[in-house]
Amino acid sequence: MAALRKAIRASGGRWRFAFFDREPHALFGEEVKTRNTIALRRDRSDAAANAVIETSPLRRWTSRQRTRLFDTIEFTPIENDVLPIGSGIPKLAGEESARVFGRLARRTTRLRDMCSSIGSCLPGEVSCRRGQASVFVAGTAYNFLNVFRPHRELPPQRAPWSSSKVTALGFADEDEAARGFALLSSRISYWLWHVSEDGFHVTRSFLTELPFNDRIFNESDRIALAGLGSRLWGNVQARQIVSINGDRQTVAYRPDASEGVRDEIDTLLLGALDISPSFLEYLQDFTCTSINLGEHQEAHPRLALLAR
Repeated sequence: MAALRKAIRASGGRWRFAFFDREPHALFGEEVKTRNTIALRRDRSDAAANAVIETSPLRRWTSRQRTRLFDTIEFTPIENDVLPIGSGIPKLAGEESARVFGRLARRTTRLRDMCSSIGSCLPGEVSCRRGQASVFVAGTAYNFLNVFRPHRELPPQRAPWSSSKVTALGFADEDEAARGFALLSSRISYWLWHVSEDGFHVTRSFLTELPFNDRIFNESDRIALAGLGSRLWGNVQARQIVSINGDRQTVAYRPDASEGVRDEIDTLLLGALDISPSFLEYLQDFTCTSINLGEHQEAHPRLALLAR
């Protein structure tokens, strides 16, 4: 797929990529349960060697929107020199999002640099790590990233624990773990996952390659970020979600249970990344729209062809 994307870029013309989550059933009906990418190509009047690449966000269509599907897709140009598409085509909406994504893509800071260990464990083992400076992230997501610390209270055991492993990130101490939890629970992390990944899987490589860590903050902001991470974890535990899927039990925590704290986390992170504070409003709208559209649609673990 990487070779195909490189060949597309070298083929000239104007390429537009429309990304759909899940089907889109507005085109193919409820029987089709995959994510799809529709690629549109036109020749260009000039003789430029490389193609012009334009992208769309990951759209969630319903049958009620069928008649307006292609009329309402908006495409965002990608600057090839800034965002080569060989490693993936980001799903962007608007110039501001493309500008911010390009800035983050050029950063060399990585979340992995603040971790003392990176591994995985079974969900049933998380409670055994109480007292450890650890943060866990579930391997799949949809409306939010399921980021959590060792459980304060376990729900009644109604079924065997899920056998799907979660990513386990270890930190040097409790303050660093709180900062790691805050960064992973931020709207920026969710937005980057939605833009650069397949809309379902949350890979270890995505988490560890996030382009920021606690070293980008000054000392007072590091202290503030640790406090915000602790507050957020304390708040979201009241919204513990217990699910039984395939006779297996999972536990999730929704970060939107404490939006005011997330606002403070995102504000600190945007400042440290030298991104305009106005982007917070974009992140708020993006997250709210994703949740509202996703509440009535179930996720399916299928990869878009050309998306990362």
